[in-house]
Amino acid sequence: MAQIEERTEPFLQSRAQVFVLPVNSTGNLLDRVSNRCKSLYPDNHHAYRQACQRGELPAGSLLMHKRQREHSGLAVASNQNNPDYIANLLVSDHPYHPMRRLWLETSLQALAEALMRPIRYEGIRHIAMHCQPLIYTDHHAHKKGKNSISLAPELVVSELANKQLQTHHMAEQMAKLGVVPVMRWKEDIKPIIVRVLSPLPKLRVDLHLPKHLA
Repeated sequence: MAQIEERTEPFLQSRAQVFVLPVNSTGNLLDRVSNRCKSLYPDNHHAYRQACQRGELPAGSLLMHKRQREHSGLAVASNQNNPDYIANLLVSDHPYHPMRRLWLETSLQALAEALMRPIRYEGIRHIAMHCQPLIYTDHHAHKKGKNSISLAPELVVSELANKQLQTHHMAEQMAKLGVVPVMRWKEDIKPIIVRVLSPLPKLRVDLHLPKHLA
């Protein structure tokens, strides 16, 4: 069974053998740490960006990038981390869109499958996940000074509205209207991560979070 723990230390200070980065299928990143990884691990970003441009990474998929030792530059060495793999989780179809439960589950399942061989034959025992991109930020509402509902290009229910729409009947109505409920960390996101990754053997999983959520 995997040992899964929440961490508040900076993600880029991790000594994990595998870095897990939630990304979208356009190749464009808004998250500050994810953008920092572009310069720290350019080989991974190039592979991710090229695959997105070729349309090979739909939401719900995974790009497991094995890093070559010659790509370990001074920036990485000075940062005291040098992951063997970077796993790109495709949890959204656009940088401004929230992820959906199905996309998170299927990309995590692909990650669990992709980790089995490195765990068995390469001694992978420690992975770290950058969880900030999993926690939806309504960028449109922030620009408008609001915290309610974003209308472009698909409806996104605010946290308050989300709490009021928990019945099965309302969930069906939301699906028919194309409304995407915002997933919350403790109630929705973390339980999925634990369920999918906990069966992995001999593995430590660090979930790096903002301090206010840990």
